[in-house]
Formats: sequence, C-alpha cells, structure tokens
Amino acid sequence: MQITMPDEPILDTLRMRDILAGVADPRGKITRMLEAGDLIALRRGLYASRRSLDPRCLAGPIYGPSYVSFETALAWHGMIPEGVAEIVSATPKRSASLENDFGRFRYLSVPRRVYPIGILRITDSDLPFLLASPTKALADRIAREPGFRSMAEVDRWLEGRRARGVRRTLRTAVGPLVAPLRGKEKAVMNPALKDMLDAYRPVTPADYQNAAREIVQEIALLGLWRGGFFEHAAFYGGTALRIFHGLRRFSEDLDFSLLETADPTRLEDHLTGLATELESWGFSFEAEPKTSGEATGIESAFLKGNTQTNLLHIGAPEDLARRLPRSQKLQIKLEMDLDPPTGATTEVRTQLLPSPYQVRLYDLPSLFAGKLHAILCRGWKSRVKGRDFYDLVWYVGRDIQPNLPHLDARMRQSGHWDGEPITGEILRQMLRERFAQIDFKRAADEVRIFLADPRELELWSKEFFDGLVEKLGRS
Repeated sequence: MQITMPDEPILDTLRMRDILAGVADPRGKITRMLEAGDLIALRRGLYASRRSLDPRCLAGPIYGPSYVSFETALAWHGMIPEGVAEIVSATPKRSASLENDFGRFRYLSVPRRVYPIGILRITDSDLPFLLASPTKALADRIAREPGFRSMAEVDRWLEGRRARGVRRTLRTAVGPLVAPLRGKEKAVMNPALKDMLDAYRPVTPADYQNAAREIVQEIALLGLWRGGFFEHAAFYGGTALRIFHGLRRFSEDLDFSLLETADPTRLEDHLTGLATELESWGFSFEAEPKTSGEATGIESAFLKGNTQTNLLHIGAPEDLARRLPRSQKLQIKLEMDLDPPTGATTEVRTQLLPSPYQVRLYDLPSLFAGKLHAILCRGWKSRVKGRDFYDLVWYVGRDIQPNLPHLDARMRQSGHWDGEPITGEILRQMLRERFAQIDFKRAADEVRIFLADPRELELWSKEFFDGLVEKLGRS
C-alpha cells in the first residue's frame, strides 16, 4: 500500500497511526520506515520526517518544557567562538540527556521561579523554537559554575571562555533580567504568548479574560501531549471546535473522552505535568482533581488562578486588570468521559503555538453528533444553553453531516432513545419537536457574551432553526 506522508517536520505516534490508518500492521510499518530512513527516531514515540532539520528546533518537542540555552544559545548569539558539540537546554523538570541521529541533547534543570524570564521565540527555522536571550543564556551558564563570589571571578571565567562583549552585556542587562524577581518590574512576556495574544486584539477586561482562558487551554493541551495523554483519550466539545476549526465563540471547558472504556488512564494522573507546563510559561494556576467519575462515569478537575495576576502576565494594562476584584479566580473545568459511547472517529491535528504539539480529537461528524446529543438531551430547565444552537448553525453552514451511528450510541447510552437506529428523518423530526420547546430569545441572550460580534444572533427564531433542520442527514 502506497503511503502519502504529509509535509510535517515531526510526527508522533498518534499522527503516524492516523496516517497509517489503512495499514494492517502500523507498528511494523513504522519499524520498516525507520530502517529505510524514511523516519528518524527522536525519542520513543516521536519522529522526524527528514534529516535536514535544525537540531535546535527539535530540543523542545523531545523533552519539555524547555528552551535552548547555555553554550548552544551563546554560540547562536555569537558570544562564544567555538562550535558546540551538543544541544543544551534549560528545563524546570529533572535534568536529562539522550542521543539520536541528530546528535546529543542535554537538559539542565533551572529553578522554576526564573525559568520563564528572558526567553525568545525563533521562527526562521524548520519549526519555531524557544531560545534564551543572550543575558539569560549567560546567567544560566554562570549559575552552573560553583564558587563565584565576585564579578572579578566571573570576568576571569569569561576570559577563559573567550566570550565576546560579555562584560557589557552583564552590566547592562542582568539588572532588568532579575528585576521581576525582586518585585520591581513586570517580566517581559514570552514572545510565543505575545503571538497568541495578538490574534485576539483585546481591549476590555473581558477581552483579556477570554484571551487568557484560551491561551491557558492551549498550554494545558501541550502539557497533556507531553505526558502521552492523547494516546489514550481524544479532545472534543466546543473548545476543540474553537481551537482546531476556528469556531468564533469563546469556550470555557476542556472536554475529553477515553478511547476505550477499559483504559485506566485518568486526568488526575496528568495534572502535575499540566501544572508544570503552565508554570513554565509564567502562569500561576493550581490543578485540582474534583470528582473521580466512579459514580457518574465523568471524571473532572479544575485549573484555578488569580485573574489579576494572570491577566498582567499576558500583558493586560494594569489599569484594566486592577478593575477586577482582587480575589477573582480564572477557572477552567476539565472533564473526561470514562465510558465513551461507540462509533466516534478521530483525527490528529498539529498546533505550532505556543510550541509544536499534536492532539487526537473527534473528527467533525463525531463532534457534530455530540453537539446534537446536547441539543436533544440537555436538561436546560429555565436557562437554555444558546452556545449549543450557535454551534449548530456553524456545522450546518459548513455542510457537516453528523456521525449518526455515534449519535445513536450516545442517545441509547443516556437513556433518551430505544427505538430503531437513528436515520436522517428521525433526527430531523426529533429536532423539530425540540425546537418547539425553545425560547430562542433566551438562547441568544445566553451566548451573546461569548461572541465578538453578537449581530450573528439577529436571525434566530424557531423558523430559522426549522429551516436548518432540513439540511441534516440527507447525504
């Protein structure tokens, strides 16, 4: 079978399984591709697609959180003349090292408090990667030398290293670098976070809160990927639609589903790594388990951080951040379905910000099936969840047809259907009956605060949604 490889510099096991979905023995195929040189192993479960990649851009995906620093960064900045035989990075985790076909990679632990300060984002490479600024690289390197008691001793050490123009760098830049640690000045935002924030163009405190929440959500996904979470679970729900498909509304939660009911993987096992990832980007959040899911089949956890502190970290003007109550919390709920209904299909998507990572998520027809289940079965009482109807418009507008077998499995599992297998006609009739119960003005009011342009809601009515129903389940 001929395999068409995507033009992606790195691929993890998730992505390779997705590419090799039609191959009878994907593990054997990966082994043969490694032997033929069509893939290059970076570490267990991570591969490069070509040998011409710059090794520095591979250091972060191999082991992270990390940024390239020490002699490797000093050589990049032209501050030391000799070539560097290995890629050396800083990490807030345990020190580590490994070798592969690209060379030797070494990771040296630095204190978590200083880790986020003084990092640059390099984009003119095969993959974006994080690099210490000249001063940060120098400070990292000097901190590894024992016994320095004066600047004179530092100068003698630098002379021995034949470092260029370093004394001036130390004198002029170390002060600003450490000022945030002394509480005198706000740290400069990580450039990757700035790139993410710029896409939102925030103006009001609410804008900054929405941006901060979604940036934290993406960093949480990165942290989960580093821990191998997506080998066992898939991402789904409104936030998946927002991040990977451009849904134009803000979303509050992160929803996941195990791939297999018998899998013992739990969110709680990944919370420490998730918190470490957030801390490495300068955020201050606690990751707390909420429910184990033994009774309900849904495990839950929360990310909680002070709103003011974290808004200031992403560059919100002080006068805006200070308008918020000092004790206000920015909160993100994580949930995982431990008993997933059958029939869902998944895909693997790659994100480059804040750092390259890959996520397994439900494909669009399966995501749509989950949304239709929510519309048909959610117990709204007096508060209709307008976000469900906003998402329905999004799917129908893009001619996405739902995964009907997965919808059928969901409806049966929740006890809302026990008839014949759900067809397009049955689905359309169920939706018409549901829409007859909905106050669409209330639905529009509920979703309004999550939209950048609420004019999208002006057409909402029973007649509008009845018209959308006729486009479903006909292919």
